[in-house]
Amino acid sequence: MLTLEEIHGFAAEIGGRLAKEYVEFLLTQNGGRADLWFCLAWKDEIETVDIFRPLLPTFDRGIRRGLKDLRELGMDGFLPIASSLSGLEVCISCRENIGAIFITEYVYKIVFRGDRVPAAVTMAPLAPSFTDFLKMLVEIPDPYCRIQELGKKGTPANLDQYLAEG
Repeated sequence: MLTLEEIHGFAAEIGGRLAKEYVEFLLTQNGGRADLWFCLAWKDEIETVDIFRPLLPTFDRGIRRGLKDLRELGMDGFLPIASSLSGLEVCISCRENIGAIFITEYVYKIVFRGDRVPAAVTMAPLAPSFTDFLKMLVEIPDPYCRIQELGKKGTPANLDQYLAEG
């Protein structure tokens, strides 16, 4: 469980401030995956929000990792707080317009064997606050997947039969 001291220590470390409503979210949730799927309509696209980045622990998908990636692209003053399945980052402003929510727009370069890596990033405004961003999210039903259903409620024999069917 995160403490207020850890959150304020992180804000001091990055030289920014965190909006009160986002601090409350970190104290109660500290990121993670939801049991439900959420989508966000943006630029005539539907983005599925995959994960809310945790502050602690600092594993690969955490805020610190995303912050490092943004800073390497010359983008400072934003914290990546959520990721979409397509690789976009939802960011919260921590220096100017504290608490406003933005979404990344990446410019990619092609590297070895056609892999794409971000070469530049800009921030597109998304919502004036974290609360407004949460209101923008729409719950979508978990897509039905027979193998997941078998994993939850089936037996090994059911799974064997499913796999035998190809």
